[in-house]
This record gives sequence, C-alpha cells and structure tokens, in this order.
Amino acid sequence: FQEFLASHVLSDDSIELVEVISPYIKKLPELLSRIQERNIKVRIQAPFKDNYCLLDKETIDVYKKAGVRWYYPDDNIRKNHSKVYRFYGSERVYTIIGSVNLTDPAWKGIESRPKQIYNIESAVLYIESDESPFHLFKKEIKDETLKFIQGEISEENWHERIEIPEIT
Repeated sequence: FQEFLASHVLSDDSIELVEVISPYIKKLPELLSRIQERNIKVRIQAPFKDNYCLLDKETIDVYKKAGVRWYYPDDNIRKNHSKVYRFYGSERVYTIIGSVNLTDPAWKGIESRPKQIYNIESAVLYIESDESPFHLFKKEIKDETLKFIQGEISEENWHERIEIPEIT
C-alpha cells in the first residue's frame, strides 16, 4: 500500500491534508511518517461504538503527540467498518476506498508462512477535480473526556485471523 500511495497519490506535491477512516489502527503512528514528512496534515476518525472509543487512550495520545487530529464519526452508535483515505490537493482530491486498515499487515504485508491465512487487501482510487471538495469530518475531538472500551490485546495485529483452525 505504501508503494501505491507513493506512485499514485503522493506524487502530487500539492497535497496538504489526508482524512483517514479505519476501524483498526496501529498503536504507533510510524505508518504515517512518509505522509507527515511531506507536511501533510493528518486527520483520523476515531472508531466508536455505543459512544465508547474502540481505541485505548495511549493510542489516541501518541498520535496526538505526532500531530494527528482526531475526529468523531457522524454516527457513533454503530461501528464503522469502512476504510477510506482522502487526500486533498490544490487541484485534485484522491479518495481510496477499500479494505486497507491503518495497520502493519495492511500497509506492509506479512511474510508468508505455512498454515496461515492472510487477507489480500484491495482498494479503488477515485481522482476528482473539485475546487471546493466535501470534507469527511465535522467534529474534532478536543480535550473532552472520552469513554474507552478496554480489551485484552496480545499482539499488534490482534484483529487479523492468522492461524488456520484445526478441523477434526
């Protein structure tokens, strides 16, 4: 995915902003380093369900320290499963819609190992010419107190099914 972004989107030097929707987000923001090195502002929609943030507070804080701004979803009752990356340039808007989460397995891939199942990520790139484009996010998360759902997380890619279950 990183190479795809570099060749099809980040080749536009006028991009100033990206908005990201992903239900699964890597705990540390280094996947965004190539984007932020180009002084592109990053906004991410925090995943919510029933008014609870589905990320842990540490993840929110470490991304904030890296300059990311967090936003509420328009509907925080249902869990959003969309994966959308919307890059805003001076003359074009690049919208990527697909299955690519903001995680290492989706952005970098995984070394193949026997008896394991891997997702094949796919996405579609739409390029629009729009002088006043529609922005996805409306309400920024400021310093208000968020409610978090704390779950047990054993690995960074906890949401990926890796092992093939034994069938007896």
